Amino acid sequence: MTLPLTLPVVTQLDKLKTSITSFKASLITLFTHHWFRDMFEARWPLLLLLIPINFFIVFKIAINTLINTNFLVAIYILAIIIGLIVANLKPFSNRNFSKLFSLGFAPLIINLFFLLNFLISSNPTTESYFYNQTKEHYRRNS
Repeated sequence: MTLPLTLPVVTQLDKLKTSITSFKASLITLFTHHWFRDMFEARWPLLLLLIPINFFIVFKIAINTLINTNFLVAIYILAIIIGLIVANLKPFSNRNFSKLFSLGFAPLIINLFFLLNFLISSNPTTESYFYNQTKEHYRRNS
């Protein structure tokens, strides 16, 4: 049977207490540092929400259309490039908005068309048909 406090742990208990204290201090420094605050001011949570939504719509809906996959990839790349160009115009010259618009909203606009097409054209009823197969034999008289 092993005791929870073994001799090496007991001898290192002071170091453990100081490491826990310094871990708390490092967490406080981490969360009060400017990069962490800037990340949330930069709309990163919205971008982190939009990217999985876009991937979900692409892989569950857009891939299942009759549009060629190469054409779909080209549409999304073109949407991101156009999003970068539009976001870098003078009124939108904020760098954080540029990333958000090009990686989040530009593909989402394309995905909304696929989602709208899916919601309008899908038929929720399931139809089943039963067929009876009969064999008929014909004999040729010769």
